[in-house]
Amino acid sequence: MIKVIMIISNRPACGQTTVAVNLASGLSRKGYRVLIGDTGNNEKLRHWLGIDRQDTGTKAAKPYLEDKQAKIFSSSRTGARHLSC
Repeated sequence: MIKVIMIISNRPACGQTTVAVNLASGLSRKGYRVLIGDTGNNEKLRHWLGIDRQDTGTKAAKPYLEDKQAKIFSSSRTGARHLSC
């Protein structure tokens, strides 16, 4: 069964990305398959994971999110075996 964990806050800069990356990393180390994404437009997740701007895609989720900007990463350069972003 798929389980979804969302880190949500209405305040900017209160640690959502830090919590999400550390939670995903910890679950991955325990052997869980993890998918992590960021719908914000500040690109903090990209920086945390060390992904270059030119490697990111921004249009894949557009039909689903309509007016929201999305960053989709399909690379496994995170150092954790089951962590995708």
